[in-house]
Amino acid sequence: MAMDISDVFLHKMPTHLLLAVGGHNRTYISVIAKECDCTYPHAVKILQEMEQFGIVKSEKLGRVKYVELTDYGRSIESSLKHLTKSLGAKDRSAYEDLSYVYLKIDNVVQRVDQIKQALKESRHPSTEEITKISRRLGPYYRELRIVEGLVKAQPNSYISEKVSAVKSKLAEIKTEIATKRTEE
Repeated sequence: MAMDISDVFLHKMPTHLLLAVGGHNRTYISVIAKECDCTYPHAVKILQEMEQFGIVKSEKLGRVKYVELTDYGRSIESSLKHLTKSLGAKDRSAYEDLSYVYLKIDNVVQRVDQIKQALKESRHPSTEEITKISRRLGPYYRELRIVEGLVKAQPNSYISEKVSAVKSKLAEIKTEIATKRTEE
């Protein structure tokens, strides 16, 4: 794997996590961990350390932990972006990398197809199973909103078509869930 010059001066994962948090106003730690290809516990550990320094702030609501940059964190994010640009490092912002968007939308398509298949295979699902399937859809709606924002920033017919296809599949799954609930 080719080493980027910023890897010489900066620790890769904390830098990625900080820049990823900066790409959102407020988001789930799990979303940040996925974007950075990092395990959730590792992301939590690094972000907790950043929180101790006042770089990020987090809020836990139920089982979900949200994170966002503080004003101090925003200034560090800006400095990191400037430093990596000054070093001539490639821009690692996942939101500006079109290949990242392709991978993200393809991943969403694949996972939604898996949920749809599981729903079809379950001929007479219990209320609990239907609720579980329905809850599994939530993250994909959020990811689609992120991708839609990217599509508006960088119009691309391939991505727009994929987003429309996933939205249609999600609508089909919702309809099928509603139908299975009424059959009970």
